[in-house]
Amino acid sequence: MEKTKQRLAIAIEEIMQTKPLEKITIQEICDHSFLTRQTFYHHFKDKYDLVNWIFDCLFEDTFYKIGIHSSWRTNIEIFLGELKANKVFYSNAYNYMGQNSLEHHHYQRVYDFYLEFSQNAKKEQLTPDEDFCLELYCRGAVFMVANWGRHGMKESPVYLTELFRISMPENIMKYLIV
Repeated sequence: MEKTKQRLAIAIEEIMQTKPLEKITIQEICDHSFLTRQTFYHHFKDKYDLVNWIFDCLFEDTFYKIGIHSSWRTNIEIFLGELKANKVFYSNAYNYMGQNSLEHHHYQRVYDFYLEFSQNAKKEQLTPDEDFCLELYCRGAVFMVANWGRHGMKESPVYLTELFRISMPENIMKYLIV
């Protein structure tokens, strides 16, 4: 099953090197991967679900290691570096701003991760004020990553990570930056 998903991922990544996401059809992805539409729909709801799955693989390889194998800073730099290493794909993906967009999916993953991480560190629920600050920070950070993606990813991952660190509210920073 995982190999099939990988084949579909490679296909859409290759097609997106020359074609906007909105103009790609499921049939093109299937033809490129030598798989059937039935196989595609067995694994994904639509092409946006496939793009979000590709993102999730990267997200899980970086964010879920924060505080376990390395620091917040290191993992954010790695995450942004991987986005930049696959710049054409992610720039194209962030350019789509409709339903099931990568930007919306990215926000939900970051917010859910940071919420769980913060509550585990705090050993209780966040206060409403802390949750407000967390949501505001996550929305802003994800918007800036998407904007960075849409505009050519000129700044370095190290520079962006530092900007994300200094813009994080202190009342949530104490839970996230370990």
